Amino acid sequence: MAWYCVTCGSEIETGEEIRLLDDGTPSADAAPRHGACIPGYVAPEAAPVARRTEVVDVGGRLVCRRLGSDGRVDGWLELPSSLKQPFMAMVADVTHRAQRAEFPVPGGDKLVVRRVSRDGLMTGLRLTREPAGFPNEGRDLCVDAGDLDLFVIQCRSV
Repeated sequence: MAWYCVTCGSEIETGEEIRLLDDGTPSADAAPRHGACIPGYVAPEAAPVARRTEVVDVGGRLVCRRLGSDGRVDGWLELPSSLKQPFMAMVADVTHRAQRAEFPVPGGDKLVVRRVSRDGLMTGLRLTREPAGFPNEGRDLCVDAGDLDLFVIQCRSV
């Protein structure tokens, strides 16, 4: 759905509309405007969010990383990019209902996504490649429950 600025009449990008009453208070009932069309308007700065997960596509490889508090890689899992869709489906399935999901990875491994629970509440996901016939680097990653939304968004945007 497109919004049009009541001041200049041009289209506003999705999510960029600003709704302020004449006294400057935010209100969902106010007419949409561009930020630049409001005299003296200064956009609020969002607090920086510390990333604790990262999902990137590097040369045909999907690399999922858990970052420590200092930004260093704490754990990672590497998959062929061709497994992006099954991987996303497995993460969604285990996040919402299943206890475990697995899918074959080229080369004889299988990708396993498990729910990590404590006292019946999900505390995260554990992603592994099994069997570990090769070095364990790039085969194990744990994503905390608080990071799951960001992790799913990162998976989709790769």
